[in-house]
Amino acid sequence: MHLDSADHVSHVAYSDGKGTCPAGFPVPIPELSILLKYPASDGTKVLLASGPTYTMHADFFNAWDVAEMAKLTSVCLDAGVKCNRDTSF
Repeated sequence: MHLDSADHVSHVAYSDGKGTCPAGFPVPIPELSILLKYPASDGTKVLLASGPTYTMHADFFNAWDVAEMAKLTSVCLDAGVKCNRDTSF
């Protein structure tokens, strides 16, 4: 199965906010969340070097245990199950 497009964008779409993919986009992509807290008295005045706060990005380095990642991939992604940090096996 080929999961890319010529523009590297049009083959993906955001979910409905409840984890459901729109029709025509049957392959879920794992979502990573990063929470950062900065001491600021007024968050409305926060500006990043790249612009407004929505321009922030991060890099991801995979350091998962190989066996645990394989298990999560099988139990969650391959099975089409929405797992989260509270999922226990």
